[in-house]
Amino acid sequence: LLGDEKFQMEKIHIPARWEKVPQSISEKKGINNQVVLEGAHSETRFNYIIPKIKKTTGKKIGIIALKETTSPDILKPLLAEFDEVIFSNVQNSIKPLHSAQILCEYHKQGAVISDPIKALGKADSLGEKTIVIGSLYLCGSVREHFYPAREIESQQTEYPSV
Repeated sequence: LLGDEKFQMEKIHIPARWEKVPQSISEKKGINNQVVLEGAHSETRFNYIIPKIKKTTGKKIGIIALKETTSPDILKPLLAEFDEVIFSNVQNSIKPLHSAQILCEYHKQGAVISDPIKALGKADSLGEKTIVIGSLYLCGSVREHFYPAREIESQQTEYPSV
């Protein structure tokens, strides 16, 4: 079966893995940019994602957080792919994150907006595509804005109608 040329597996959608928030949902929250949630947080995953970011057209804004145990140097190739960068934080992250201010100072670029939802609003005013990346906790926080946990639970799906 797998060797058959006609066999194609259905693409599996996983939350926060190059997850494109449908425009109809983001517009309900006042966001006009296309929003992509990508929980990449390792060099291997960044190397996998960078070509996807390169193929993305339009002005690209990155909202970025990074866990404290990861060297900030890992972000250098990623940062080059964005027209603008906003470093953010996540409240109550299980794993401590680098301070957004420290990341901004370390890389000598970008802005700091600690609240991920406020960062999302600012990104919407700066470009056409917003890519939330560097931390699954950050992606989860932003995803909650579009897909509230209560709806995920009540509808028993990762992609509830909201």
